[in-house]
Amino acid sequence: MHAILLPFSPPHTMASTPAAAASVSSIPPLALTARPATDGRTRAARQEEWLPVVSGSEDYDAVASAAHVLELGRSKSSTRVHAKMRSDYIRFSARVKVDPMFVTLTTAAHVANFYFARTKKFKLGMSTSKHISAQMTIFFNDLGHTGTWATGKDAQKVPFFSGNPNNSDVVAKSKTAHKAALAAAGKITLPMDPLEYGHMVTTSSLTKKMCTRSGCASTLQC
Repeated sequence: MHAILLPFSPPHTMASTPAAAASVSSIPPLALTARPATDGRTRAARQEEWLPVVSGSEDYDAVASAAHVLELGRSKSSTRVHAKMRSDYIRFSARVKVDPMFVTLTTAAHVANFYFARTKKFKLGMSTSKHISAQMTIFFNDLGHTGTWATGKDAQKVPFFSGNPNNSDVVAKSKTAHKAALAAAGKITLPMDPLEYGHMVTTSSLTKKMCTRSGCASTLQC
């Protein structure tokens, strides 16, 4: 069986006409250059030179360092808001003659009272709540108080406390009552079980009655 040979015809290209050839020749060649290092260092140097930025063991404060990183991550406007909230807490403490730098068994209730007062008796929105919570967490972290707040008595019946006062049941109840008050005013919607919502509204109502009777004493149960 013999193969049939056909005349070869070169494929058509963009440069098959004089005009196209001139157009192709005007395109500059691609520049194939190595990608420069972003900061002028070699890859090996970048892998090894990060550790010296860490403080030595004699200067290392884990809580303060973490708080500093949080502050760096905030925008300038957010930083101003947090600084204002810290100032408000200190002024509130001075008004009721409580040392804001000294944590005691009643500090969590004191923070709950500040939360209630600073939200204008739960009338301000949840953005204010978030600012209060964030700043109070940092405030007590800076004082060396971290973790869940706990109180009780030891084996010798001596009262004790530990943790961050902002991370306590009494403050959590304040936040719950705040949400219930905003929901009752039609300012927010709470997607939750109806029975739980009813409990929150009851808690909020009880909070208002207690504040009216006691003038928002430090034992506020909200």
